Amino acid sequence: MKILIKKQIELAKSHGIYGFAIYYYWFSGKTIFNKPLTLINKNKKNFHYMLIWKNDPIFGKNHENIFEKKYKKIDSEKFIKDIRKYLINKLYIRTNGKPILGIYNIKSIPNLRETIFNLRQKAREFDIGELFIISCLKGLNISEIKDMNIFDGAYNYPPKDLIKADIKNTRENYTYYYSLILSNIINNNTKKNNNFIVYKCNMLEYDNSAISKDRKIFGEYSPELFYKMNKLLIKSIKKDYEKPNRFIFINEWNNYFEETYL
Repeated sequence: MKILIKKQIELAKSHGIYGFAIYYYWFSGKTIFNKPLTLINKNKKNFHYMLIWKNDPIFGKNHENIFEKKYKKIDSEKFIKDIRKYLINKLYIRTNGKPILGIYNIKSIPNLRETIFNLRQKAREFDIGELFIISCLKGLNISEIKDMNIFDGAYNYPPKDLIKADIKNTRENYTYYYSLILSNIINNNTKKNNNFIVYKCNMLEYDNSAISKDRKIFGEYSPELFYKMNKLLIKSIKKDYEKPNRFIFINEWNNYFEETYL
């Protein structure tokens, strides 16, 4: 795996990718799928990365719950202790000196306000400094997160946060037009507002029918359209954001289960 990760990093760097946003599966101290992260953290290739806390349950092939999303009062301290070694790495992705930490599913966290407060407090206690915490927009809207007044920003998660009726192929309920999601990505209200940042995200070909009953397939994908979308996104963030926050997410690098890989 070490050689594989090395090649993945070399491939990403050779095409101008700044870093990876890596899912961190963490359940009250238990972690899974973290071997690639461990290797990336130790790499000597000057390649950047950040974490997104993937706090959804993990199911087995028979839909049994392998890891549940349980939360305890001491979880904030355990969590920060576990990720400290990543956050203090000089290659960890930051904005204005603050490590960016994403949270995938804020709806599943009880006592959310207290949890976010404790994460920030523990980061200060463990000499990490101030965190820049962002929420995924899956199932939420920007104003809903912003009005909580506990997050520094959010990030798009296409197609799941940008699917609208106008991009559906009327012949098939589960089929969508890739070309028409462009307007939803570009026109989504993502301008900086009172220090609240929303990072835009581009998407590749997408087909989750192999793993989900709620299947969604995007037709008419092409590398040319993906390229055009990136050009428009770059133009948009250069206009709206200062350099420390000029990031674009791409969904995603190597999710073969959803037929989306860069």
